[in-house]
Amino acid sequence: MKKTIDKALLKKLIIGTTAALLAVFGYFIWKKMNPVDVIKSIPIGDFTNPPTFSHNIYGDSASPFVMPLGVAVRDGEVYVSDSEGGFIQVFDYNGKHLRTIGDKKSKTPLKNPYGMAFYDGNLYVADGGQGKILIYAANGEYKGQFAPQGQRIGAPGQLLIQDNKLMFTDIAQRKVFVYNMSGQLLLSFGERGSQEGQFEYPHGLAVDKKGNFYVADSGNNRIQVFDANGKFVKILGKDANNSGTVVTPRGLAFDNRGNLYVVAGLESRVFVFDEKGTVKFTFSQLADKDIQLGLPNGIAIDSNNRIFVSETTPGRLSVFKY
Repeated sequence: MKKTIDKALLKKLIIGTTAALLAVFGYFIWKKMNPVDVIKSIPIGDFTNPPTFSHNIYGDSASPFVMPLGVAVRDGEVYVSDSEGGFIQVFDYNGKHLRTIGDKKSKTPLKNPYGMAFYDGNLYVADGGQGKILIYAANGEYKGQFAPQGQRIGAPGQLLIQDNKLMFTDIAQRKVFVYNMSGQLLLSFGERGSQEGQFEYPHGLAVDKKGNFYVADSGNNRIQVFDANGKFVKILGKDANNSGTVVTPRGLAFDNRGNLYVVAGLESRVFVFDEKGTVKFTFSQLADKDIQLGLPNGIAIDSNNRIFVSETTPGRLSVFKY
């Protein structure tokens, strides 16, 4: 018996896909860039040890992804935030759907969830549509909100919790914020612009073992590096270290060997930088030789260096492994 697709869901899928495509072409027109020239300029990198594609996850069969953005992994489970769908779906590594968090059936539904992080057994969710960071138990029970003291949240992007510090990029305010877990502001840096230390739509955020911040400055096509005090250090992916320009970097993540993974949205690939800031290789290929990542955005890497990449078009999660 053939399955029928709910009309409302189909409408969401069409709207989400159309919005993503318009964003792509709008970006090229705004920047006066030729997409063909951009593809030609992409550095191939050294394919000495790229990961291989494993499988795709398309969401719950009854509720497929519309626009998956953020990815997080914990205890053998994969969490994917669907910004257009307004919920988080949880899967095992093989793609079996386990539960949904914050959907319309919830007492406290999400609006446009993006970044996610874990602390003290709970899931923290950056919701750009509400300008809030919401807290859920692992089973999906709503626990409350993270309350920054004396500060407002605009549109939070990638969210991290490390060393009892909660950190996130604010796409709307063009800043990075760092708080303690009580909500006290410890550090903020950035402002709108294209100079060193300035941002245009910062999305991804990662912190290395030395406490340095790596920020995906998406609108300026670069990754900026700052020290633990928020002082500018250097730029990656902007004709730096002979790596060419990383177009629209989004999600960032470190593996357990200290390599930095950068999702390049409009290039539909992932760049891998070594600790010196040099590109080791890039990857994008899925099982079919004619299929590559489609507008990738988020990334997460588990302790075994399995790599999970969200794709806004066609709405799926791609899994790679070494």
